Amino acid sequence: MRCPEGLDELLYPREECIFALKQRICLEAKCKWAIFTNMRFIFYDPSIIGYKMRDVPYAKMRRLKFSSGLFFASVMVESESGDRVWVTMLKKPPFDEFMDFIVEKLNEVAIEPVRVTSGRTLVWKRFEVEKPKESIVRATSGTADDIMWDESVGVRKPETARYMSEREVMEVVSKIRDPFEAVAVLKELREEGRITAETYERVKDYVLKRR
Repeated sequence: MRCPEGLDELLYPREECIFALKQRICLEAKCKWAIFTNMRFIFYDPSIIGYKMRDVPYAKMRRLKFSSGLFFASVMVESESGDRVWVTMLKKPPFDEFMDFIVEKLNEVAIEPVRVTSGRTLVWKRFEVEKPKESIVRATSGTADDIMWDESVGVRKPETARYMSEREVMEVVSKIRDPFEAVAVLKELREEGRITAETYERVKDYVLKRR
C-alpha cells in the first residue's frame, strides 16, 4: 500500500507500508494517518508547515484494539510503558487481512502466542490483540520513542483521557450532509467511548432538527 506523500523519506531501509489508514473526516487542513509497516506502527500528522510523527515498533507494542463500523474505523495502540494512541474516523482496511497481519507481527516478537479476541455484528467488527504480561520480547524492529501522545487525535495517557468536546463533535457532523449518516457517526463515537451520552443526545437533536 502506498504511503502518504512525504513519509517515504522517513522510513528505514527495507521498510514498507503495508496498511496506510487515512482519516475519513478531519478538522485540520491535512488529515492524519495511522500507518502499519512491516516494522512498526506510525502516527503521521502532516501540516502545511511540516509534520509530526510518532512510532511504536511491534516489539514494544503491548496491545492493539481495532473497530470497524459502517462509515469508519478506529485503532488504539498501547505501548509496553502503558501509553496509548487513539486514532479515530479512519478509512476502513480489509478487516480479516488487517487482523491476520497484526497477529502475525506481534507473534514474531513474543515468546508466547498473543491473545486475540474478536466480535462481529451486522454493524460492527472488532478485534483486540494483546501480548501476555509474562511475554519476553525476542527482538526489536527499529527504534522509536516509548512515549507518544497527541491530544488532537486522542493520543493520551490513560489517566488523562478525555471525551471529545461538543464543539469538536459539531465540527465533525457539520461536514456530513446526510443527517442519518451523521447520527450513525455519532453512534460509533458513543460506542467507542469518545463522547458522553449527554453530548450524543444534544448533537443528535441538533442534526435531526436541521433536516
